[in-house]
Amino acid sequence: MLANHRHVLSHFSCCIRRRCYSSGSSAWSLCRSGGDPSKTTSPQKRDGQHSRALQEACSPVTVFKATDSASPCHTGIKTPGWKEKAPKFLAILFLLGATVGPAIDGIHGQVHLLTYDSAAITLGSLHTSAWVFVLLGAFYATLGPCFVALDSLTLRQGSSTVTTDAEAETQPGLARQVRRWSVIATQRAVSRADPPRAALSLGVVAALHQLSCILYTAGVPYGQISAVLAATAVLNWLLFDGTPQGLALASLCAVGAPTSELLLMKVFGVWHYEKPDFLVAGVGLPSWVACCYFFYTPWLANAARALWKRM
Repeated sequence: MLANHRHVLSHFSCCIRRRCYSSGSSAWSLCRSGGDPSKTTSPQKRDGQHSRALQEACSPVTVFKATDSASPCHTGIKTPGWKEKAPKFLAILFLLGATVGPAIDGIHGQVHLLTYDSAAITLGSLHTSAWVFVLLGAFYATLGPCFVALDSLTLRQGSSTVTTDAEAETQPGLARQVRRWSVIATQRAVSRADPPRAALSLGVVAALHQLSCILYTAGVPYGQISAVLAATAVLNWLLFDGTPQGLALASLCAVGAPTSELLLMKVFGVWHYEKPDFLVAGVGLPSWVACCYFFYTPWLANAARALWKRM
């Protein structure tokens, strides 16, 4: 008798679970269709959508976005946004560029790679110009936010993954792979960014500047110096950045910064290089200086990311 009662209760419980699941699934499907029963999805398609939704919810991109955004609806606490954090963030980056920047730049001044012609300053072994403090402060305050903004854009685009088979078929395989690499690399770079890593990256940049000075004073041909520095610059990017946006910004600096130097030398006569091999309109610079700007950017990327995470 007792066994029969248990059997009936078990059967009744199973039926209730099935009906609840069916009812819940139908309600979920009806909600997804905007209230139109004709647009509800089939069980097979609904199961596929549920599986993809679960994968998205558990993916690192979604988790990173959820924890980083900290929406007031989810946490009850309103985290400061860009408008609240930007003034302090930019001010710290400017001060960092105006202090650390001239110290790194002074490594080249020790071997008289360049001579400052306007507002020259000598502080012990540091030969620089008053213009350098302002220019490097502006450089840091301009480039640093670019890393933060592009990181956010990359992760935001990565979180809006393809959810239907039709959309997946229209997206090329290479594009999906590049997008996936971009998101994973950005997640890794942002998660690793902290003060110790930024300090290590700064030390590597200083060492690479010193390496360029050694090669320069040894009389190594500029072509060979460029090859050595280019190889170390790529390795430095792989170790301390590795993101596509970091590669793009480093390449932009390798072209834009020397161009800005040529303009400053031509129009304002702030400094000049002693042995240039790349000349434009009567002013010039060593061709391998572009590599120095390339390997400079990963340190700034780590500093900006670490600072932004802690504000």
